[in-house]
Amino acid sequence: MEQFKHTTIYVLLLATLLLVAVDCQAALYQSRRGGGHVDVAFQYLLSDFSGPVSTQWARVVCEPTHQETYTLNQSGNEVRIYNHQGMEIYAFGADGGIVSALDVATDSDGTIYLLARDFSHYGVQVHDYSGQLKGEIVIQDPSPLLAEFRPDRLEIGAGNLYLLDSGRCKLAVIDTRGRLLRAFDLTAQIAPEREREGEKTAIYDISGFSVAGDGNIYLTVPTLFSAYRLNSEGRLEAFGTSGSGPGKFGVVSGITADAAGHIYVADRLRSVVLIFDRDFKFLGEFGYRGGRPEDMLVPDDLAYDPQQQHLFVSQAANKGVGVYKITIP
Repeated sequence: MEQFKHTTIYVLLLATLLLVAVDCQAALYQSRRGGGHVDVAFQYLLSDFSGPVSTQWARVVCEPTHQETYTLNQSGNEVRIYNHQGMEIYAFGADGGIVSALDVATDSDGTIYLLARDFSHYGVQVHDYSGQLKGEIVIQDPSPLLAEFRPDRLEIGAGNLYLLDSGRCKLAVIDTRGRLLRAFDLTAQIAPEREREGEKTAIYDISGFSVAGDGNIYLTVPTLFSAYRLNSEGRLEAFGTSGSGPGKFGVVSGITADAAGHIYVADRLRSVVLIFDRDFKFLGEFGYRGGRPEDMLVPDDLAYDPQQQHLFVSQAANKGVGVYKITIP
């Protein structure tokens, strides 16, 4: 009997130690610099009733009015809709009912916009909340600046659609009738020193792309180890330096910003998300290349939910989309 008591006590002590170890390990890896203070807490992975949904670098977008999240899994050509708790409530497209799509956007009335892979034939497909096709949008009277325009990224801002050709660094802003409002060729601004030297064939492929509520446009170019903010006047501001330490860029990808101007940049190589203020001062970063749910595997697309202060991080290796609560005093 005495031996049984000792064994029981030993098992309980071991279990307690294991629980403490697990709790310590559950903390996110974070770095802070320059007096900045950022608190990050892992929330969950986007899931259905079977568990976390496996996706590879899904496109992700937040609709803050109804606190819903939309993802496009390009490989499966499927749109999934999640509620504010990260649980899937609807999905469509896996049965082949939509054209092959590259990106997704949505507005507050539930209209879903899908950027067709074959843009010249299908343009932007317009669907209702249930996935039914309601029409398509093509650019009316395109500018000569948009010759051979093949957009592969889509964002929505102030009711207008922003179409980006990441390979040619060209951007078009259209309304929902397809009328061209503005067009940009960003090549000269992205690398002016190389442009002056005549290196016009250099590869500047844009990776991250988002449109903030204030109209600013955010971009990343991994080959230049840089991120950019394009303001409403068309002026491009660059920030970032290459390196492997905190605050440095390895292979930058997704980018987004919140209403206060804080900028979030995903780094595929370092498997972290870096946070900057509106003046491009580094505040901190979080993430770790590991197998825990809160860890990151080659993060890519980012989306921010202002209602819950949640940052959505799309990842590789079928990890899915991780959700993190960000608090910046």
